[in-house]
Amino acid sequence: MGMMVSIILYADDAAIPADSAEDLQLAATLFEEFCSDSRLSISSPTSFVTVFHNASDQRVIYQEDGVSVDGVKAEIKV
Repeated sequence: MGMMVSIILYADDAAIPADSAEDLQLAATLFEEFCSDSRLSISSPTSFVTVFHNASDQRVIYQEDGVSVDGVKAEIKV
């Protein structure tokens, strides 16, 4: 697709920054394809989504099983 995806790597961890849930899903899918092609594995049980926001922003709600933004749960499939 000729798309550039930013990935931050440290030891055996990876972080994929994105501006929206849609962008994150696309980047995660491309990262998953790269890992598959490179014979690398992703540990889905230890993967999670973090939303960086101002502490006064009431639109972002963390719950035990994830995070919601504007009432919509952020679900990223890997």
